[in-house]
Amino acid sequence: MDAWLGLIVTLGLLLAVPAVAVSVALAVHSGLSGTVREQNLQRHPVQAVLLQDAPAAPPAADSTPGQVRYDVKVRWTAPDGSQHTGVAGATAGQKKGSRTTAWLDSAGRPTGPPVSGARVLSDSLALGFIAGSGAALALLGTRWAVRHTLDRRRLDAWDRDWAEVEPRWRHHHI
Repeated sequence: MDAWLGLIVTLGLLLAVPAVAVSVALAVHSGLSGTVREQNLQRHPVQAVLLQDAPAAPPAADSTPGQVRYDVKVRWTAPDGSQHTGVAGATAGQKKGSRTTAWLDSAGRPTGPPVSGARVLSDSLALGFIAGSGAALALLGTRWAVRHTLDRRRLDAWDRDWAEVEPRWRHHHI
C-alpha cells in the first residue's frame, strides 16, 4: 500500500500539480486580458497640467527616480474645448504647471490607467504558482494522513498480536 501511495503522490506532483498551476494561470490570464481589452476601449489618456506640486519622494534605498507617484489636482481640456479639473498621478517632486497624463473613462471622468500587460502576466503567474503550491500541499497532506492512518493500524495490529503472543512467551521462559 505504501508503494502505491508513493507512486500516486509522485505522479500527482509530477503531472497534476503542474496541470493545476498552468490551468489556473491560463484562466486568470484569459480573464484579466478581457479586462485589459475592456479598459483599453473605455479609457483614454489626455495631457493634463498640474495645479499643485507633487510631494517629494520619501528617501528610500530601493526606489528609483520616477517610481514614486502621487495623486495631485490637475486640469485638462476635453475634445470639445471645455476645461476640467480632477486628480491624476504625477511623479514625485513634479512641479505645478508641468504636464502629466490623466486617464478618463468613456464618460470623461478621471480614472486610473488600464491594467498593463506586465501586470496581467505577473498576476497570472503568481496565482498559478499559488494554485500549484496548494495542490502540492493538498497531495502531501493527504499522503501524510493516509500514512498516519496506515501506521496507526499497523501498530494496533502489532499490539493485538503481541497481546496474544506475550502471555505464552512469558510462561515459556519462566
